[in-house]
Amino acid sequence: MEIENNKNPKIHTKSGHMGYKSGNFTLAKKEGSSAFFSSMFFIFMVFFVFLFCMSEVFACGLSPGKTTIYIYPDQATSWTVTILMDDNNNDSYYESTTSIRKLYDPELEWASLSPDNFTQSINISSTTSSYNVGVYINISKGISVGQHYFEVYHLCEPSGGARLGAISQAVINVKPYLISGLAANVSQENKSNLILRWDLFNLTNIDKLVVLRNIGSNVTIQNHEYVEKISELSPDSTSYEIENAEVCRQDVNYAVYGYLNGRLVATSQNVKNPIVGCPLPFLSTSPLNDSTLNSTSVLFEWENTTSIPESEIYYNLYISKDDEFKEALVFENLTSTSYFVGGLDNGFYYWKVYAYSKDYGFGIFSGTKGFAMNDYDSDGVYDDVDNCRKRYNPDQIDSDSDGIGDLCDNCPTNYNPEQTDSDGDLKGDACDICPLDFFDDKDGDGICANFDNCPNNYNPEQTDSNGDGVGNICEAGNGYLWVTDYDSRKAYKINPQNGEVLGNFSLPDSIPIDIEWDGKYFYVIGDSVKKIFKLNETGDVISKFYTPTTSYHRGLVWNGSTFFVVSGMEIYVINERGEKIASKYISDGSGGDISYDGSNPWLHQGNINRVDKLDENLTTIANIPVPATGGETGLCWDGRYLWMAENDSKKIYQFSRNGNVLRNILIPNFSISGLGWQPNSSEVCYDNSACGADGYVGDSYCYKNDLYQDYESFNCTYPGTLFAKCSALKFAKKKEECGADYCDGWNKYCVGNSSYHNRTCYDKGCASNSCYSNPNYQEEKIEDCSYGCDEGVCAVCSLNSHCGNDSWVGEAYCNGNEIWQNYTSYTCENPGKANSACSANTAPQLKQACNSGEVCYNASCVTPVCSAESDCGTDGYIGNEFC
Repeated sequence: MEIENNKNPKIHTKSGHMGYKSGNFTLAKKEGSSAFFSSMFFIFMVFFVFLFCMSEVFACGLSPGKTTIYIYPDQATSWTVTILMDDNNNDSYYESTTSIRKLYDPELEWASLSPDNFTQSINISSTTSSYNVGVYINISKGISVGQHYFEVYHLCEPSGGARLGAISQAVINVKPYLISGLAANVSQENKSNLILRWDLFNLTNIDKLVVLRNIGSNVTIQNHEYVEKISELSPDSTSYEIENAEVCRQDVNYAVYGYLNGRLVATSQNVKNPIVGCPLPFLSTSPLNDSTLNSTSVLFEWENTTSIPESEIYYNLYISKDDEFKEALVFENLTSTSYFVGGLDNGFYYWKVYAYSKDYGFGIFSGTKGFAMNDYDSDGVYDDVDNCRKRYNPDQIDSDSDGIGDLCDNCPTNYNPEQTDSDGDLKGDACDICPLDFFDDKDGDGICANFDNCPNNYNPEQTDSNGDGVGNICEAGNGYLWVTDYDSRKAYKINPQNGEVLGNFSLPDSIPIDIEWDGKYFYVIGDSVKKIFKLNETGDVISKFYTPTTSYHRGLVWNGSTFFVVSGMEIYVINERGEKIASKYISDGSGGDISYDGSNPWLHQGNINRVDKLDENLTTIANIPVPATGGETGLCWDGRYLWMAENDSKKIYQFSRNGNVLRNILIPNFSISGLGWQPNSSEVCYDNSACGADGYVGDSYCYKNDLYQDYESFNCTYPGTLFAKCSALKFAKKKEECGADYCDGWNKYCVGNSSYHNRTCYDKGCASNSCYSNPNYQEEKIEDCSYGCDEGVCAVCSLNSHCGNDSWVGEAYCNGNEIWQNYTSYTCENPGKANSACSANTAPQLKQACNSGEVCYNASCVTPVCSAESDCGTDGYIGNEFC
């Protein structure tokens, strides 16, 4: 069985012994420097293996030194540790104490151990023996997916001798349960939505599911705490519909993770948008961005694209004078990759193209480009002769005759056609009192920063006693040292002038390694849990992430965009999520703490007593000796010099990049495990306001019928770091939108028996460097009213007769012995009022009742000729008879 030594490389010194510190346990060794210890440790290990093979016993030892175990979240596990005792050297061991402990991590405080922090003692003063201890770890109460570290610590003490100890470590790899079959498909009902589906099978030991999304890279166990959480679902959910999912984006990754009591227990694979029927990315090609066209017509051209699976592609062309395309010209359903547009006014335009699939309906935009039609700034001067093309200056004033209009000239009264501005402060070198100093002598001592040996401190005499190019007044650096201490698990703020402790805060790990400041937060490695903790200035944990290695850590530095982490025999380059970007094996030396001077990393090589300067490939290009060799640890950069701590003498040394030791300070009796630097606000910019106050400058002016003024914006890049840098930008900014002409609504009223209305219209625009709004009163007669005026409205009627004459309509008819006919009557509702209205009602009405003896026939009353046959005559024969 291979026996691994798992000791931390950063050895610290205590009174009477030197040892490895881990939580509450110490492995005692004899005093000596870390370099000496490293060398002797190797020899000791070779000798140890030889003795072990020869005697098969190990004085006060543990076996195995390290073991790795794989389990699932709701499983328990165990491992057996053999404790070896050897009295062959007549050391007369009289006590052996064995403890099990969990390496510190706030997330794991509820994990139970059985036996919990147990202690066993055995008196073997006259015997040689070994015994086995079965270590049982019950993690069913909640250890999350990932790697977790436990250790058994064994301490034995011979009579009259120094204590000796050994550690057996178990790496418990908790594997996640699988949420299988995760797939993404476009919704058939709404093609802008995405439906995720997955299988749970018999996965029941979860109490919630979370849908996760990450842009640009996969969702992982290491970064899942920091990526976007789209939704929390019930534990039996097997699908989720994402609305407006931008289904044509190709850099979106989705995953579904399962949790139980707040801990991660199940994961899915990642899926991307299906990209079915989406047009492939394409470019708009002509007109070119920021170009000027001396024409009133434009040919727009763009690349052809297709989709997978292939589908006919249509294009929409958008053209607008504002970059948000609020009032855009849109030409839709184009089938070619070019389109001719005429009649465009002078001015600046933005344009883009939307391509979409005819069969699927999905689409993507090209990038937005801009161009000018003849006159970019609409000042009436064509761009080919305009001395200030992007600024409205119809007068074309050029005070120094350098061909640059005053409104665009960074030195309007000094001839400088090249417009050189070396320090980027918006003042041309020709008129800048300190052309290489952004702040133009920030400390006011009459010496520009590029010549000042202490640019942030008033020192007109420029005293430099040691001739190193740094003024005496700021020799010690302008900021604070920070030290991480093993024993107290704290970070201490140190005055670099005298070593005085100015403050401290507690650290969240039992093995703190190094400390680094990024301008806003501190970063500290917690070696027991292999994480980097992000802390605020009072030590509160803001966030944390795993490092990509399980080896012991030696150093950490931030270069403004990434971290360099020294672990084991490698240097890792990682991002702020702990994801590995690159790594480099340390072939020469063993590696130690690391720092960065704004251009190059510097690596402490403890076992060969030197500091290496590295290039961008992390290859050594130069080296200097360490300033001391008494257990040195920790390395940082203060903006001018390197600093290194020495544990033996409790000193911190300041030295130059050529190896010259400048000074040292004495600090309290710390067990130093890391060193960092925090510059103060007078040394570097901590925010944009330190570079200057954003605001309007110069006079306002009219442009595009609105009021504009030059605006200066200041920016601090990498704020608070030693490579912080100020920059400034001047641009035309709309100060006031003068608005378009408009009119109020009409107000109606009556004048006598007539209807009128009036309103106020406003002529709006910009003139004489200010917005104007000129009112114009308008009044109009609408009409004369025949039946009266009320509330500005002519009444429809004031009498019933105004609506019509009542009359019989249609044909009369008989109804029994009566004559009936339909009759229409007219009514004026609300007579004479604004809401007057006419109504008509038509209904059957009795027209005439027939008199007695009369009957109704064909809508008339008539007297009948007869009412019986006898009224017509007497029946009888008439004439002669005949055969």
